[in-house]
Amino acid sequence: MFSPSGGSKQSSGAALSSTAWAMGRISSSTPPGAHPDYILQLVSDVRNFADVLLSLKEAFQSKEPVESLVGVVEDRLGELLRVLKAVIGKHQTLNSEEILSAAGTVIARVKEAALQQKRVALVAARTPK
Repeated sequence: MFSPSGGSKQSSGAALSSTAWAMGRISSSTPPGAHPDYILQLVSDVRNFADVLLSLKEAFQSKEPVESLVGVVEDRLGELLRVLKAVIGKHQTLNSEEILSAAGTVIARVKEAALQQKRVALVAARTPK
């Protein structure tokens, strides 16, 4: 997921800028990354990511039985990762070590929480009522 030019924000941003300039999407008077259409698309993509992240959070806060939540959480995590991959693919300036590290942290925490939910469900199923 790192850019071939070394993976830093600056170098991947430079690669995006030169590509956009070469494709004629950015006029010569607009600095790279400041084109209004690009900013609107970035805001829209980040909003979509935030919506999917909120959906994942709501799954954890649901009052549904734990057994039914495990699959929902896994589905929403998968959706979150697909959206994140698409956003980073579209906006290479976001392809940074910090973002990838944060994504790894989210994945690990969600998987751990899902595992804990499964354990709780197993204990509850084995406990006589």
